[in-house]
Amino acid sequence: LPHPHIPNDDRRFHGRQLTQISDIGCPEEWSISRVTDHHGQGSNSLFEVEYSSRDHVWLPYHEVSRLEAVTQYSESLRVPGIKH
Repeated sequence: LPHPHIPNDDRRFHGRQLTQISDIGCPEEWSISRVTDHHGQGSNSLFEVEYSSRDHVWLPYHEVSRLEAVTQYSESLRVPGIKH
């Protein structure tokens, strides 16, 4: 006897795309929308970044130093640059 079809619950069981499996493929990186805050000075600073998904995370300077969002944030605070 055939069984009734029960659709997959994507919240509990994700799709089967190769990019959704962390060990296979190279999923696209999340894009950073903006820097919302910082703590510390110079290259020891931490920056709170907002991803396009609206998630917030604190990242050290060495991980965000080359981002345009950090440059824009510094300019908005009228900081000429970060000294290493």
